[in-house]
Amino acid sequence: DPSVAGPGTHTIYANNMASTYAFVTSGTFNRVAPPGTETTLSLGKDTQSAILSTANGFFDFDYFGTTYNQLRIGSNGIVGIGTGTVTSASNTTLPTAGAPNNIIAAIWDDMTGTGTIKYWTIGSAPSRVFIVDFSLFRSGGLYASIAQVKLYESTNIIEIHTQTALFATNGNSATQGIENSGGT
Repeated sequence: DPSVAGPGTHTIYANNMASTYAFVTSGTFNRVAPPGTETTLSLGKDTQSAILSTANGFFDFDYFGTTYNQLRIGSNGIVGIGTGTVTSASNTTLPTAGAPNNIIAAIWDDMTGTGTIKYWTIGSAPSRVFIVDFSLFRSGGLYASIAQVKLYESTNIIEIHTQTALFATNGNSATQGIENSGGT
């Protein structure tokens, strides 16, 4: 649990395999600007994109020991690795066995307003970065989130960067983190 461990480099164990992650709470979020060739998704409330694959600029990505080359993007701030459903509006603490699983929660919450979700790939093989950019709003025009998920080819590094997450006026919360296909 990164909130308990605090900033620094830590080792976690899943399925008897050790993984190292860094949890950093300082620094500046340098949002990667779209290159002009990005794709804007038109997603309604509690919906998801079609399956995105190598044809959409994604690449082989090792996620918890399994290689995937497909993903989905959900309108509630979730990136699903593989082909699973990511339409859940009710965020929860991770990990949980309940759906959705195999996810990266950038800023998972029931987004009730409008917003923009874009994705693009920068760099060239084998050092590409697949970026998902969430600018999501709550009703009434309140910014709910500006966040980016960055997936790095070859190194399989996952970065979640958050610029804005405003929920205080209505008491809602959001979830950030990653979870494997088993919900553990």
